[in-house]
Amino acid sequence: MPGENTTIKATWKINQYTISFDSKGGSSVSSIRQDYGTIVNAPTSPIYTGYTFNYWYLKKSNTSYIFSTMPAKNLTLSADWTIHRHDVKFIVDGEEYRTDRYNFNDSIVLPTLSKTGYTYDLWYTDDTFTSKISTATMLDEDIVLYGRSSINSYDVTYHIPGKEDKVETYEYNSSIDLTFDFNQGYAFSG
Repeated sequence: MPGENTTIKATWKINQYTISFDSKGGSSVSSIRQDYGTIVNAPTSPIYTGYTFNYWYLKKSNTSYIFSTMPAKNLTLSADWTIHRHDVKFIVDGEEYRTDRYNFNDSIVLPTLSKTGYTYDLWYTDDTFTSKISTATMLDEDIVLYGRSSINSYDVTYHIPGKEDKVETYEYNSSIDLTFDFNQGYAFSG
């Protein structure tokens, strides 16, 4: 120890800490590096197509982080998102068949339809039936898909003895016309 009084002066440098952000698939957010105890403002919310940003949270708590002053430690905050849900409306022959609800980016289950005597032409993204699809993924908006049916036609061939076969086309469930002259001099017995 020196033989006289000595004054020692301590100097302190304030520590800086970093808040990092994990946007969980959203747009990147720059880290905030500031002095301990200084006011920290929340960054601009990230963007993630098909999702709504809710808040930032500490991984351990999963509750909303409140921005106030820089803590005395480094932090990583994660983004909490809500996925968008939208409707898929299925229209067949101009009438609503059904509406299903899907999360953004989910695979859409395209219904198959059957009805005796009819053929279905399914599914289109437009009501003019020019853009046919066989698979679909939910967009970030409501969508409408279109289908149509047509009645089946069937050929009936009449075998008439001594004459050329006669072919008539009939739509499903229509009456068959048996009024033409099969063969003069004979009575039709079935």
